[in-house]
Parts: sequence; C-alpha cells; structure tokens
Amino acid sequence: SGVNVLRKLNSVGVPVYLVFGNNDFYNDYLNPIKKTEFDLKTEKIGGFEDAIKKNFKRIEILHLKTLRLGGLKISGYNNYRGYGIKKDLHEDVPADKKKIMDSIRKRIKKDLKKISSSDIIITHEPPFGTKLDLIKNKSSPINGKHIGDDVLADFARESKWKLILCAHMHEHWGADKIGKTKIVTCGYGHEG
Repeated sequence: SGVNVLRKLNSVGVPVYLVFGNNDFYNDYLNPIKKTEFDLKTEKIGGFEDAIKKNFKRIEILHLKTLRLGGLKISGYNNYRGYGIKKDLHEDVPADKKKIMDSIRKRIKKDLKKISSSDIIITHEPPFGTKLDLIKNKSSPINGKHIGDDVLADFARESKWKLILCAHMHEHWGADKIGKTKIVTCGYGHEG
C-alpha cells in the first residue's frame, strides 16, 4: 500500500521530498470541498500533509515549496489534472467546461509563477507536447495524443528552469527537452 511505500522512504535515513500523484490524497481541482476517504480519516490532525509531518519525520511534501541543495533551487508542484480536464487541447468542448478548464489553467499559472525562479522542478505530470507524454497504446481512445501539462510546457519554454523531473506516464521513461529545459521522467520504476 501507499503507507508501506511512505514507511520505506522514511526509513532510508535521508530527507525525502515528494509531490502528489493522481492517486494520492489531495482535494481535486474541480471540487476543492470534496474530501477523499483519507482526508476524512486524517481530518482530526489537519489533513494529509499534517499526517505526513506527524508520522513520517523525514518526508516533506514539496508542493509550491523551494529548497536549496548544492547551490540549486529545487521546487515541487502537484500538477495532475487528468485528460478530461485538458480535453480542449484536442477537441472542442462545451463553453461551460472550457470556462472551468481556463480557470484551472489560470490558477496553475499563478502557482507556477511562485516557483519560476527555481533551477529544478519536480512534478507529477510531464509537460505537454514531448515524447514523454504521448499515448502509445492502439487500444486506447486517446492513442497518439499528448496528455501532459500544457501550462507546465509553457513555463518550461519561458522560465530559466534547467530540469523538470516527472513521472505519471507509466509507459515512458527517458529524457526530452523543451527549449533549454531538460525533462526527465522515470516512468513507474519497474524496469529501472
């Protein structure tokens, strides 16, 4: 389970920094009031982030935070939106849904500005439009489409970021570039 992974990471003897993924516990973009099952269980101590702080002393959630390591500024961003929230990148969507999608993008831009002076960014999703976010599954209805984060891609082009470390795409691992920003994704770690 996820708790066992957190226990293992906490036991390695060095600080561990993480960002949330799409199956982790955080309020979603469209419904920030909605609580996950874990939120409800941890509400008494202040929520998931407080539960991490209380139970895993070496783990810190890096979302919108910056640390200095070896002269580099490293920041994190929990950026999972899912394909449905970016569907307008590939097809027409009703105006009400487009308005919601644009509102979410506006908030993400505001968030990313807070960490735009960092050197290294750790995110869940890869940036949009690279070989690292391309669906390569002929049985998928979105085969051949890019599903990464478009706002993150824009910031990669415009910022001074040297590196984006990401994952999300289980079938991809490797490296690519947007402008001067190198992107490295580790996939799901099964094969190295």
